[in-house]
Amino acid sequence: QSANAATLDGVDIGAEYGFGAIANVTNVQRAKAAVSAETSGATKVWLANDSVEARVAADRNAIQAVATANLASGNQLEVHATSIGNGNNGWGGGGEGPGGVIGTAGLGHGNALTVTAPLSVQNAQTFRAPVSAVVQDSMTRITDWGAFVNSSGWVSGNSVKAAATGNSGTSGLTLDAVSLATAADLNSGQFGDGDVLVKIGSRSDRTGASIAGLSDVVGSSLSVADNTVQGLATANIAANAMKVAATQLTNGSGHDDATAGPDGSSVAAAADYALANHQLLGSDRT
Repeated sequence: QSANAATLDGVDIGAEYGFGAIANVTNVQRAKAAVSAETSGATKVWLANDSVEARVAADRNAIQAVATANLASGNQLEVHATSIGNGNNGWGGGGEGPGGVIGTAGLGHGNALTVTAPLSVQNAQTFRAPVSAVVQDSMTRITDWGAFVNSSGWVSGNSVKAAATGNSGTSGLTLDAVSLATAADLNSGQFGDGDVLVKIGSRSDRTGASIAGLSDVVGSSLSVADNTVQGLATANIAANAMKVAATQLTNGSGHDDATAGPDGSSVAAAADYALANHQLLGSDRT
């Protein structure tokens, strides 16, 4: 698990710098071993004798198993200035991209992520082994072996959850200036080659909620309501955001148009401000 952040505050950023990187935040996570979470132990109420003018409840209990191979909760770059530029030479004088053009977020051979902008954020996550979450013995239950007489019983607001996630990433890039003449890339890649499995109960291990009177029920109310059972299996989940605010925006990358798609041997997004998200799965998901 990681959370990486960088902030630049200045008046003129890049005005005298020339070409090259100004700031970059990169997160790399690789999980090659199995990740699992398993839990058990639901709430059960057993009443051996008659319940007379009684109130019996099993409510607001929670049981959960959560397994995550790679978690990046905040890869963030923020730049605040009066002026943000690429240098006195202009974009065409030797940028990192082909022909001096900058501002390309790409995915190349071997799932390699690349950026060419002076300001960039990258997130690369890979899992290659199973990720599983298992909940056992999760039934919330009230059982009365005697009679319910002028009584009330309820099972409500209980929850069971099993969640397994291969890659989870949140990335952001913020530029805030009066004058902007630069390029920025946000590039996220998530790659999975392992099974993702959740399991709650079985044929012999029922889940959910119940209330049972095994004898007479006289003048009583029994209720089972608002209980939830949830299983979530997610290979890749990403939340990416780029925010650009300025009074004056000038082409700082050299790109004639904003494009996205195949770019030679890679797949890329190219623009003054480019955001690319790549998600690949190598096997079936359950």
